[in-house]
Amino acid sequence: MAGLKPQEVAFWLGKAVEWGQTESPDTQRDTCLHLGPLRAFLQLLLTDIHMRSSTTETMRTIPFVGQFLGRLCWNPYVTADAESRSLLLQSLWSLYSEEPHNAVERKANHVLAASVACVPLVTCPETAPLIGALLQRPVTCDKAALSQDFLDAVSSAYSRKCVSLEAQAVVSLWCHNLASLEGAVMSLLDSVLSNPACIPHNLENTITHSLLVFMHPSHLLPPPPEMAQEAWPEHLAWITASLQRLTEEEEEVFEAWFLLVQCADWLEVANQLLVSARPQDCGPLLWLLTFYHHPTNRGHQRTQQLVAAREVWDHLRSLFLLSAPPLPADRLQSLAELMSAVPQQPSLDSLLVVSLLGNFAVFSHNPLSGAREIVRMVS
Repeated sequence: MAGLKPQEVAFWLGKAVEWGQTESPDTQRDTCLHLGPLRAFLQLLLTDIHMRSSTTETMRTIPFVGQFLGRLCWNPYVTADAESRSLLLQSLWSLYSEEPHNAVERKANHVLAASVACVPLVTCPETAPLIGALLQRPVTCDKAALSQDFLDAVSSAYSRKCVSLEAQAVVSLWCHNLASLEGAVMSLLDSVLSNPACIPHNLENTITHSLLVFMHPSHLLPPPPEMAQEAWPEHLAWITASLQRLTEEEEEVFEAWFLLVQCADWLEVANQLLVSARPQDCGPLLWLLTFYHHPTNRGHQRTQQLVAAREVWDHLRSLFLLSAPPLPADRLQSLAELMSAVPQQPSLDSLLVVSLLGNFAVFSHNPLSGAREIVRMVS
């Protein structure tokens, strides 16, 4: 195509490199001065990409196109211009091949570089489809992984309601970034506990819109009706003992875990009972939850995890059930330190910790003001 000349490509690549090296007033003025011609070049570039028979042909003709677009995505003076930003995103997306036929097209697809380029643009409305596509891409190799900076940026933008994502994209974000899921759970808890006058219908809507299956009384799966409530602790202790016997043989672990999953209603009961359980009765209940979250842990690992879970349970019990207002600052601080240690402490499972916190917040009789303070302190 006559409209896209090699010398033009070289000129604009040079400009993209030059603008990224300094943020001096002269660089800012030069960027703003060239915005009009840059838009015209980006339009020519996009047209040229569309005219090519394949991504391979584009990459052979303009080998540095990916680097060029990536550098411009990180330039705030370029991306502040809506038309330039739109052209950048369209060009990036046009380099993607649904069915890559060779190494060149597979390289043009590696997701890692695209996610890095998108970091400064995550709050732009037109970026949402690209973000959703990146989040839902299967991870097949290191270069297909998403940048942690990208995941953190999307998570932050979503929690601040600065980006609108489809439900499946949100779920994919939680799968890629556990911290984002934890943040969503804590935010939902805070929202529910902050509104003591919330009627069941509104509560149902809040939970549905959050995309989270939240534990609260109206969603609790009913236990077998023929068993009296007073018999629940004894029955759960029997279930625990039976599963422990099964897991003594390594080949039986999956079968034991599968049985527990099939009896999910008893897991819900265990969660509820842990809120009011006596210290001498909590052992079997905590074992059920740790086994559910990490069935392959055995021996020393299982013991470590049970000790850590018991420590969290002790802190929560003292704060939610035994303390009269005001809440003891030392206990709150200890719990906050324990929660912050979760990512670095292999024996502490974050989903287990959040599950315990959620159940205490919902099922304890602690005043809502106290529950809000605890949740906010450890968030």
